[in-house]
Amino acid sequence: MQAYDGDRALSVLEVGAGTGAVTSVLIPRLPDRSCLDIVEADPHFADHLRGLVNDLAAPDMRATVQRGH
Repeated sequence: MQAYDGDRALSVLEVGAGTGAVTSVLIPRLPDRSCLDIVEADPHFADHLRGLVNDLAAPDMRATVQRGH
């Protein structure tokens, strides 16, 4: 995954994030004030992703994990 070289905030939707392999690479590369919305159907993976987001997301990033159906 290549880093975004601009400084404009991005809005990203990640669907089916699973264990967070892509999420963990994506979060550090997002510019300040970006928004990351994650949808995961499996409740165990969703709980894991919430912890991952809490650990990795910058304070000025809005990141949410929703359980899809």
